[in-house]
Amino acid sequence: MTSAPNPSERSAEPAQVQSAFDIVVIGSGAGGLTAAVNAARHGLSALLIEKAAVIGGTSALSGGTIWVPCNPLQQAHGVEDSPPKARTYLGAVIGDLIRSELVDAYIAHGGAMVSMLAEHSELRFSVATYVTDYKSELPGAVAFGRSITALPYDGKRLGAALARLRKPLAATTLIGGMNIDFPEIAYFLNMARSPNALRKVLAICLRYAWSRLRYGRDTRLTLGNALTGALFKSALDLGVTVWTSAAARELVTKDGGVRGVLVEREGRKLEVSAERGVVLASGGFASSESLKQRYFNPNFKHPSMSVASCEGDAMRMGLSAGGRVGGPLFQEFLGYPISIRRRADGSVEHYMHLAMQRSKPGTICVDEQGRRFMNEASPYNDFAFAFEHSGVKRAWLIDDLRHLRKYGFGVIRPGPAWLRPLKRFIDTGYVVCGQTIQDLARKLGMEPTVLQASVDRWNALSVAGRDDDFGRGDSRHDRGTGDPGHEPHPNLGSIEEPPFFAIEIHPGNLGSYVGLETDAQGRVVGQGGTPVDGLYACGLDAHSVFSGCYPGGGSSIGPSMVFGYIASEHIAGSKLRTDAGCSIPHDNGVMHEAVTRRNTA
Repeated sequence: MTSAPNPSERSAEPAQVQSAFDIVVIGSGAGGLTAAVNAARHGLSALLIEKAAVIGGTSALSGGTIWVPCNPLQQAHGVEDSPPKARTYLGAVIGDLIRSELVDAYIAHGGAMVSMLAEHSELRFSVATYVTDYKSELPGAVAFGRSITALPYDGKRLGAALARLRKPLAATTLIGGMNIDFPEIAYFLNMARSPNALRKVLAICLRYAWSRLRYGRDTRLTLGNALTGALFKSALDLGVTVWTSAAARELVTKDGGVRGVLVEREGRKLEVSAERGVVLASGGFASSESLKQRYFNPNFKHPSMSVASCEGDAMRMGLSAGGRVGGPLFQEFLGYPISIRRRADGSVEHYMHLAMQRSKPGTICVDEQGRRFMNEASPYNDFAFAFEHSGVKRAWLIDDLRHLRKYGFGVIRPGPAWLRPLKRFIDTGYVVCGQTIQDLARKLGMEPTVLQASVDRWNALSVAGRDDDFGRGDSRHDRGTGDPGHEPHPNLGSIEEPPFFAIEIHPGNLGSYVGLETDAQGRVVGQGGTPVDGLYACGLDAHSVFSGCYPGGGSSIGPSMVFGYIASEHIAGSKLRTDAGCSIPHDNGVMHEAVTRRNTA
């Protein structure tokens, strides 16, 4: 781990003292922006520091969804939720690793965070009715309602500041930068069969064309760009001072606590005073190879979708200021299946394999021997964990021409051959192609009869309509991400139309779960178990609230925003609001049964 700067080196170049702020937030993802917005609406002077040249962090590249039980949007959809029900579910998901004080704080204050943003920001959410709790078979789960997603946002409201917002991933846009929302994907998939879908697609494309002509980019922000764009505009409106290309180098400690930050900006070192507190929200360390080698399983590649600035600065500074790393985790990173594409020009692209491809009929995942080892439709965090759980070192997704053309395969979008030619993907090695399954196996270095047997077994299970080997399609989550029009099962379909294709898949990540230990107020905990005065952390800079588990869509950004809110409330000296009657039982019989059930499994 990188050591703290030597004090004698700092004295050789004295830092200039900047005017004091009440609160300094390090990092401009959704958690940092929420903390800054909430502090400013309390009347505190707030400085937001971002190491990169643009605002939004990895949150800006995300799906813009957060998982918040008992949120205020559920009632309109008739969702029956309660703190005890949410606590039962989280207890069943996390089991013996549960950190009760953090989970209880999350449930108690998540709804208040959503309400605060509805009242004091331009961010608006809607219930993601298409997203179920990821462990839908466990007690306390709900069919939908805990995952809420940012509504599209008009980027023109940012004015010139729109140029300071991080652009979305190219893989999540269409036609060179057209933003679309999750529900709109169905229009594009069905436009050839539905006149209404075609009209919707044409309207979206015309709006995009006008936006490109007028502004040079799509100004209708969706997904993570909508989330961070709306929060960024709200922070500016509330008077938050925002610095980009400003690297926090060290925390300033005085009088037994953290009282400021040493910042490097525009070639100068500035000592910025934080009268009430510093919030670490810089996105963890998933872009630091040395820290990944230290904290992740070194036997695997860990390609990350985190932005390059997520290098563990907060952990380094927090440890130097007296903090400590948290305890055992179910998993050390937020897992996601990722493939690596090397383009003809030598550049590299990491692609996230969404459930909308891998859970559809006609594809399986096999190990280096050619054998299936997982439920391919499982939630992304579980998909990545299956590698470590099974001991598999290398794996490939296998499909046929029918699946590829209908659903897409990795970076290859769905569509006919004239629209989606495959040659460049095969020539660069991203996709391996075989005229038969055994031909494909030989090209992958597998025993042909083993891969053939795996495909034959899968085809038989698909015809029967039940995956007796790994339970693919048994859960509400799996079926919700399958193809509802496919018979006899939305997740199961034969692999039989040549040619056949393979893409190497890795247990990649969207961020690190290992972080600084924090308490229920978001304060960083010191070596003696007491809080470090004036120091807070949220998001991936804090140790995982859910102990490395992932209960539903948005279970990373959700805790970041909720504890960004909690920390800023504590800094402001405000009494945290909760819903009336929010008592959360700890030791009832249902809870014990749920934990026992999970541990036995």
